[in-house]
Amino acid sequence: MVSLAGSEVRVVYDLYDHVPHELMAAVLGRPVEARDDLQLIRQRLWLETVLRTGDAFVCASERQRDLWLGALGVLGRLNHEEHARDPSLRHLIGVVPFGIEASPPNVGDPVLRGVLPGVDERSQILVWGGGL
Repeated sequence: MVSLAGSEVRVVYDLYDHVPHELMAAVLGRPVEARDDLQLIRQRLWLETVLRTGDAFVCASERQRDLWLGALGVLGRLNHEEHARDPSLRHLIGVVPFGIEASPPNVGDPVLRGVLPGVDERSQILVWGGGL
């Protein structure tokens, strides 16, 4: 990540998973001496580096976008140039929804069973969005 910050490569970060919040929730109720504050500090530094150096960002909802716009604002990433380029700031942070639609998906042509070698009618298929 740090080596990309000074390069010509355009970097888009996915901010769906807000690790510092998860770390704080993970230690809720634990005694102070059992908390890993160093891990939280490292994650915050990592996140600040991401927000300062990323060319663009995506998140999962408008509510998350509000959170990240606030964080970008605190770090000075929201300025007159960014606003002049696009007042909605969608060029900087967009929403890529996570999850599935409320209505069931349409059944179409097979894409795995009988198509992918080794995947037959009895095969179990697990769709995993990543993370734990």
